[in-house]
Parts: sequence; C-alpha cells; structure tokens
Amino acid sequence: MVRLKITAVLSLLLLCALPISASAQGLLERAINEYRAENYEEAQELLGQTLKADPGSAKAYYYKGLTLKRMGNIKAAIPSFKAALKQIPPEKAACLELAAIYLTLDEYEQAADWLQQAEKNGARPAEVAMLRGMLLMRQKRHDDAIAQFSAAKAAEPALAPTADFQIAMAHASARRLEQARASLKTVITISPDSDMAEYARDYEKTFANVVKDHRTWRGTVFAGYLYDDNVFGKPRSEIAGIVFPKNRDNAFVGNFRLDYTPFLEGRKLFSAQYALNTSTYGQRSEYDQISNSISMTPGISLDSGALTAPITYSHYLLGQDPYMQQIATRPTWYLMLVPGHILQTGLGYSRREMLKKPLSPEENRDANIFSGTLGYLYTFVEGRGFLNLRYELSDDVAEGKNWHNLGNRFSALALIPVWKGVSVNLSGDVALQNYQNSNSYFSVRRNDTLWSMAAGVSWEAIKGVKLNAQYGHTRAESNINIYDYTRNTIMCGLELNF
Repeated sequence: MVRLKITAVLSLLLLCALPISASAQGLLERAINEYRAENYEEAQELLGQTLKADPGSAKAYYYKGLTLKRMGNIKAAIPSFKAALKQIPPEKAACLELAAIYLTLDEYEQAADWLQQAEKNGARPAEVAMLRGMLLMRQKRHDDAIAQFSAAKAAEPALAPTADFQIAMAHASARRLEQARASLKTVITISPDSDMAEYARDYEKTFANVVKDHRTWRGTVFAGYLYDDNVFGKPRSEIAGIVFPKNRDNAFVGNFRLDYTPFLEGRKLFSAQYALNTSTYGQRSEYDQISNSISMTPGISLDSGALTAPITYSHYLLGQDPYMQQIATRPTWYLMLVPGHILQTGLGYSRREMLKKPLSPEENRDANIFSGTLGYLYTFVEGRGFLNLRYELSDDVAEGKNWHNLGNRFSALALIPVWKGVSVNLSGDVALQNYQNSNSYFSVRRNDTLWSMAAGVSWEAIKGVKLNAQYGHTRAESNINIYDYTRNTIMCGLELNF
C-alpha cells in the first residue's frame, strides 16, 4: 500500500514537471533562434525565462554566455560559461569560450588552463589548436604558434583560410615577410571571394610595399658654409705673455654618410655606417678637419625592446696631419615602456690615442674611457618627431695626469615637424668635468662646465633634397683662464639623400 502511494506521488510529480520541461525547452529553442538571427536582446530575455523555468539547463547558461559575449559584455559572460560547466551534464564547449575570453583579457595563464581543460573534456582539436596558436602569438612564440595553426587546418580543413591567415601574421611578426606573403596568397587561392581573402589581399599588398620600399643602402651628402667666430677656442680674457691670432673664419663644410641596413628575418638586427666629415677654413688652414668613422651595430630584438652592441672606429686629421684615433663600444638596452616611450641604458668603453707626441708626459691624452648612460626617448607625429633626454657618467682615465677627469653630462635633443617638409631641431647639453689632479702648469685642479646649444631648421624642398640651417653656441667655463671661452657658429647648406 505504501509502495503504491510513493509510486503515485512520483508519477504526479513527473506529470507536473513534463509541462515545465517542455516549456523550458521551447523557450530555449526560441532563444537560440533569436541568437542566431543576431537579435541578442530578445535572446537574452528568453534565456532568462528559460533559466527560471529550468535552473539546471547547461545549454541555457552556455547561450547566455554567448549572447553576453556578442553584446560586448565579455567579463559578464564568464559566470554563465562557468555555470554551464557545473551542470549535469556540463556544456563542455564552454571551456573554449572561457579560454578565448581570458586570451582577449590578456590573462594568459587562465587561458592556458582552460585550453588544457577543454582538451581533457574532448573539445574539438582544431579549435583548441587555433586558440593555442593565438595564445602563443601573444607570447611572441611565433614558430610554436605556426605549428599549432598548421595542426588546426590539418584537423579541420575548413579552417585552412583562417589558419593560413594567422600563419601569415606570425611570419610577419617574426619579420619573415616573404613567407607571410606566401601564406596570404594561399588564403586568396583557397577562398578568393571571402572576407578573409580581402584582408589577405590588403596585408599582402602592404608587405609587398614594405619589401619594395626597404632600402638596404642609403647615402647622404651635405655641402655647406660655416661661419665660426672662435676657430681655436680663444680665451675670453687676455693672458699675459700670449698674443692670440685672429680667431674668426669662414669654412666650407662637406659631409658624406653611407648606411647599410639589410632586411633580416626574425630577431636579428644589424646595421653599418661609414661617415666622412670635413671642415676647410679660408685662412686658418691649420685647423682644417677631416674625420673618418666606420661603425657596425649588431643586435637582437626583444619582446619589449632591443639590445644592441655598436662598435665604432674613428680617425681624425687636423691641418692635414694625423691627430687622433678612437675605438669605442656601447652595448645598449632599449626598453619600450608603452608605445612611443622608450627607456635606454648602456655601458661604454673607448680607447683614445693621440697621434702627435705630447708636450710633456702630464699632457698625454691617451686614455681608457669608461661610461654609463641612461636615456628616455619619446616619439610623436607617427615617429617623424622625437624628444631624447640623456644622462652620461664618464671616467676619462688619461695617461697624463692633467687630463684625467670625471664627467657628468646632461643632454636633450628634439626634432619637431612644423609643416609639410619643414622641421625644427633643438639641442642642448651641459657637461661637468672635474679633473682629478692638480694641473702641472697652473697648480690648481681644473674644473670645467661646458654649455652648448643649437637650433636649426630643415626644409625638404623636393623629395630627397633638404635645405638646412643651424646656429650653435658654446660656453666653456673654467677656473683656468686658457680653457675659458665662448664660441658661436652659423651653418647652412644643401643635403642630398639617395
């Protein structure tokens, strides 16, 4: 009798639940139809009604998450997807959606965890591979990402256009533009009329232009006029027993520079440069200058910057006679804080050798020079303008005791585009030099403060041809009169880039 009563109650409850279940199922089907028709607000309302009627519907939670995601509320979608996984049976596809959301939020550990869970739940291998490839792309692991995208299209051929497009982006991020173009051409071939093919055509054209416009060799020639009101640094005050010659003169200035920058794939960086600079004075030919320098800068691109190790050799002639040679290196680390803001830090060493015999051992300027720098670079106007602030600490360990000094130098350099083809350049620095020994001639420890500034304007009259003009001012303050002077220069000329 008791068993009959229990059976009757259960039957009654089942009969009551059937209409509720049927009602919930009908609401869910309507909600899914509205979702597929992109009527997300209607779908959201129907899904709410579905969950009231059937709080344990995993599919309803799953579609609620999809709807919120489509409406742009990706964070709000997370609880719905997690709820879909807690129901019995769970909606296993929610793992992939959670992985995609955390990837969008740049929470890579969470994304990786949900991808692993999706694999355990038997999620579609192709979609897991696609999402894992995108995760690896964000982590700058481009070759690993390419392997995942290749696995995705092997598992699901319908994903081939999307996978090949992502492979192209991975090659492009690794600076392999020719391989990127090949993958994009595959996308265009597979589905020529798709939206993906349109994107591929645009990117392929862009990459083709980058390869075409890249110039491995670049040259610059400058010829101009220089007015110098203190060619040899005549002291500001008269010095007893010394008669200084005329210190003003005009000069011809000629410069030539050749840059070599090959297009390298991957993280490798390299550039080289040769530069020739000349100043030929009209009357003070003993101060004519010719300098030759050659530099090589190998480096490596990092996830958020770069590391370079330039090596430079320079040779100087003064008045047609060998004057000085120097070899220097300055390994430098560039860290991009945010786009357009770069921190620079480096350590330097150089060896300076004077090519004329000094007047005395105390005046020997041959030296080992050690330095450290810290700088900040800000770029603007799409990289055409910049501001560079820099501090340098140096120890000039000269062999002659009169020239050993510690230096602190603060400098600023700015390039400001002001109009079509017209830009203004401004620079200034102050160098504090504290000499370490009492000067053998003047019996005091020399202390110098060197102020310098320059302001110029450049006008690119036609492409590759610039008219340049610049004014420079130098003020050297020293507690030893012979090193205390003021100098002004005015230079203008024509620059040709080829």
